[in-house]
Amino acid sequence: MVRILFIDDDHQDQKLLKMILPENYAVISAVKGLHGVELIQKEEPDIVLLDIELPDINGLELLKRINALPLSPPVIMLTGCSEIDKVVRAIKMGASDYLTKPFKLEQLKRTIRDVMEEKIKESALIKLKTEDPPLNEIVGESTAIKDVKKLILLYADSESSVLITGESGTGKDVVARTIHNLSFRKGGPFVPKNCGAIPEALLETELFGSQKGAFTGAISRPGSFEMAKGGTLFLDEIGEMTPLSQVKLLRVLEDKTITRVGGTSVIPVDIRILTATNKDLKYECRRGNFRLDLFYRISTLSIKIPPLRERKEDISLLTAYFLKMLTGRNLDISISAMEKLIDYNWPGNIRELKNVLERAVLHSKKHTLDEGDIVFY
Repeated sequence: MVRILFIDDDHQDQKLLKMILPENYAVISAVKGLHGVELIQKEEPDIVLLDIELPDINGLELLKRINALPLSPPVIMLTGCSEIDKVVRAIKMGASDYLTKPFKLEQLKRTIRDVMEEKIKESALIKLKTEDPPLNEIVGESTAIKDVKKLILLYADSESSVLITGESGTGKDVVARTIHNLSFRKGGPFVPKNCGAIPEALLETELFGSQKGAFTGAISRPGSFEMAKGGTLFLDEIGEMTPLSQVKLLRVLEDKTITRVGGTSVIPVDIRILTATNKDLKYECRRGNFRLDLFYRISTLSIKIPPLRERKEDISLLTAYFLKMLTGRNLDISISAMEKLIDYNWPGNIRELKNVLERAVLHSKKHTLDEGDIVFY
């Protein structure tokens, strides 16, 4: 939900704004500028709509005060047709955009959306520059992996579902955990569940839990949805779900409630859903193997992780990262050994690279890995 602080002494405009904006906008009102500054510090709105003419303080002076706040939100100036010179000054002073009164709904929504998108991008760039520790697990400097990092930062603050795609071994689980660790849910649990590794007969119990007596030997136990309360549920290999399981999952995602197997109580769920697959789900939808409505539900946002063969410039960094992880020190590797790693096609991607290096470290007794230590299977 986008929280808007509307600073304007026109009560009719205040009422109109609350009436015309959709439900996913929350409007906080202030008729005086100084009260607006107090509300910014108290309510932390996403955007400020600021009338350039106020009864207690000049709009440009108020803009200056807002920009001086530690966490200053973007400001959209509201002005009459005769005040363009003031608008120019406001933009130079740091206003994000302006609207001329009376504004139209579509124009208002478009301007708010554009300013919000710019705010999210700037936030992502700041995070990328500071390189949060959780992001350090996404190793590489290639353009492809930098794009993945940007999307991780962009999506971390959202509550929307994210579909992570990529070949086996590309690190989809690492991306999912990183999104969780950078989100406001990081204090809650991260619960991974591999849908492809659970038999169909047990999947419903694993996800939704069971009530004592639901079946022979059944005990009361929570499922993954309950265990992830307040955090993130990561459903890996979601493309392996059967049609029946897909229907049940869709119902839970739509209702945001579950009922344990054999139970009658409706349990609300407060979680974020991340999913991953190595399949082309759009193709699976066309073949009738995956529900289109479920696909749209889980793919509000998406990240595609490139295979290692398409980002070979990252192999040296990944090698150094894994060797330090495996040995606790910066183990040397010869040029010929590194060239052998770079020339290989890596069908198993990053997982295979880690396994190859782990074998090399175990078998080699030298201080430097050479070409003979690198063995592919």
